[in-house]
Amino acid sequence: MRQARYWLTVIPASAVAAWIAALLVPAYHVDGAPAVQCLTFLLTGAVFALVFRFLPWPAHRALRPLERRAARLLRDEDAAFDAETEWEFFAPIRFAWLVGALQWLVGLVATIVVPPVAFWLGTMLVIALGLPAHLDGFWPTVVAGLIVRAVRGWLAQPERWLTGPRKLIRAARSAAQLLLPLGGITAAVAVVDGVDLDPASWTRQLLTLAVLTTLFLLVTLYVAAPFVTTLLRIAGNGLKLWSVAWLSTWMDPSLRIDGWWPFLLAAAIVTTATWFLRLTHPPSPPPPPPMPDPFWSDPFGPHYHFPLR
Repeated sequence: MRQARYWLTVIPASAVAAWIAALLVPAYHVDGAPAVQCLTFLLTGAVFALVFRFLPWPAHRALRPLERRAARLLRDEDAAFDAETEWEFFAPIRFAWLVGALQWLVGLVATIVVPPVAFWLGTMLVIALGLPAHLDGFWPTVVAGLIVRAVRGWLAQPERWLTGPRKLIRAARSAAQLLLPLGGITAAVAVVDGVDLDPASWTRQLLTLAVLTTLFLLVTLYVAAPFVTTLLRIAGNGLKLWSVAWLSTWMDPSLRIDGWWPFLLAAAIVTTATWFLRLTHPPSPPPPPPMPDPFWSDPFGPHYHFPLR
């Protein structure tokens, strides 16, 4: 039942996201009667959902034995005591870092590389079936695939809002996670000279800004470092904003940022808006109190200090 609800939500969300990509990417369009267009987008969305779901599966499955081995090595205290050199002592930590780097790489590929491939396969299938879809160019395919990936993730959110406890809280938190960055990017376009959106109707501009916001949120950066957190967040948001503006080159309308100062000011505005996203994350529960050692307990307690004489 859960799998059926998942597919009944993801496939229509992917189809709507493909329709939005056809509205904004000039090199991708679907012709014909409305019924034929709906069938084309549904087939494209179905293929996209299937490929995006199962193409990274072999890589994730191959990493599971490495994850279990890393966890087993980190729990093995006897091996740590038997280590004769520092190199042997830190070997489990190095292995865990290697597995973590592989996980990050697979996740990055699944986020950036797999969606264009899935979208291209879906489009080629509907073209082979004789449906009126047209897709020209490598970068338009990449941009359209990333749009489908980013927009589909937000369109499928209501399915999770309707299940489980605290529905309204999760719905409000998800809405804030989209609206706050959208407000930051919109404010940067309205206030900063050199940050402009190509002329279009206000509905088309608003749709473009919403899609660019979903692309901006496609890669999440969490930074927590004293004294340099704000600078690192501005740098990370600036990099993402530059990537979004570059991807919008193949969209109509597109976002243009001219010069370094407009770029830095826009990144600062977006960082200020996204700072409030920390308020949407639920507070982590406090750690449990440490259990006393049954064989060697401290009779004075953890806060007792012997006086120095």
